[in-house]
Amino acid sequence: RKQEEEDAAMAAAMDLSLNDTERRDRPGEELSLQRMAEFGVSFERQPDGSDTCAIHSLNNLTQPLLSPEAAADISAARVAASMAAERGERVALEGLEVQALFTLTDLQMAEAECRREECDDGFLPAVASSLLSLRCDSGPLGDSSSSRPRSGMFEVEAVKVAAHNKGFEVIDVEPTPSWEEDCGAARYAREARDLEAVVDERWLLGFLVYERIPGRAMHYYSIVRRPGGHGAEEDSERWLVLDGLDRGQKSPRNRLMTSSDMKAFYNRMGEWFRSWLLRWY
Repeated sequence: RKQEEEDAAMAAAMDLSLNDTERRDRPGEELSLQRMAEFGVSFERQPDGSDTCAIHSLNNLTQPLLSPEAAADISAARVAASMAAERGERVALEGLEVQALFTLTDLQMAEAECRREECDDGFLPAVASSLLSLRCDSGPLGDSSSSRPRSGMFEVEAVKVAAHNKGFEVIDVEPTPSWEEDCGAARYAREARDLEAVVDERWLLGFLVYERIPGRAMHYYSIVRRPGGHGAEEDSERWLVLDGLDRGQKSPRNRLMTSSDMKAFYNRMGEWFRSWLLRWY
């Protein structure tokens, strides 16, 4: 009975998230798979009924930039596989698995590492350490004493460890409420452009967004930075919002943003930044 109630609560939260009109009204233009492929970017979607957004967000953010043809093929295959999984079927993505760097096992191992570190530091016992064990296996409700590996919704510290283990760094961005106040996100973007003016190196992949807004399912999504090119000006770079809950016309969330759109997008979150309900990394 308890599991049924938990499943119903999760389903209700996910349905609310999918039908959240505010997220559909993000600045910029809707980003279709075809348009996305023009930038050499593919999309990994979050399956219906799951809360594995951390995994898909990491894969969307850390993907290499590809040719438009390769990106289109990967996106189409991923969408087909995700839809098949929702029907209880399995589709082998032969030759495409290299594009998905992060798996559920990676996040579970990272979470276990976080728990061990907290125990070694003399904090709380492993079954009650931090928020890592205050959620059930796949959501925000459930038995906090469970020692089973979680199957979804990982705390950001586990995300950081998983990324580090793959050679990436997830760095905290101070939640300054306005882009014009020289916020951390603005500084990182500026420093990335300065570096690219000297060397042809993609240093800033983008941002990982983590929402903990009351009344909504906790959620991760990515903002991928597409540089304008060696020595290019700010106006030539593009920002691609890749949200695993995007469902095309049914629930459009992915966006293509200019630098001006990006600033407007950030500034709209000012109140949530002030309340620490939303963080960028």
